[in-house]
Amino acid sequence: MIICIGESLIDFLPAPAVDGSRLYRPVPGGCPYNCSIAAARLGGLVTFVGTVSTDFFGDQIVARLEENRVDTSTVTRVDRPTTLAFVEKLADGSARYAFYTRDAADRALVAAHLPDPLPRRALLQMGSISLIGDPEGSTILTLAERERDRRVIAYDPNVRPALAEDPDDYRARIARAVRAASIVGACDEELEWLYPGVDHQEV
Repeated sequence: MIICIGESLIDFLPAPAVDGSRLYRPVPGGCPYNCSIAAARLGGLVTFVGTVSTDFFGDQIVARLEENRVDTSTVTRVDRPTTLAFVEKLADGSARYAFYTRDAADRALVAAHLPDPLPRRALLQMGSISLIGDPEGSTILTLAERERDRRVIAYDPNVRPALAEDPDDYRARIARAVRAASIVGACDEELEWLYPGVDHQEV
């Protein structure tokens, strides 16, 4: 079994417009959310753990999990807005993001929302921007530190500096997650922000 825990949100992706105006298409997303769907499509037994809004975006988020046979029994619906992320594609293929996260539903995760105990042989996948804000960030980090000697833990930092009101605290949270994880994935740009001036092979 694979347990994916963390943020779920709506990405507003650029869409073509015939008159040259800028249009956006709402798509459910979030690092652990997308991981849960990808693993389920590959035949895995997958559970998503998170708090999801009761608004219509939250309905869309949960519906897509269910359509892809992800277990939603540990999804808790809360009366808060859904996190929104607007995406702009740049000429070099990279992307810029504008996030709207204040008092968002996915930030509301606390220990009471977690399955206890976790299934014995389950792999835990955690991420990514969910570690920035509390109570969700502290909830996930505490869980990972408790479970690190009991199971494989995968972590994708998916660094978003624009969300970090306190970059030092953000880096410290990522460092805690890395210490708790068995598997960590990161791209060159993320390594440069996390460890400026340090050779990537050394990192």
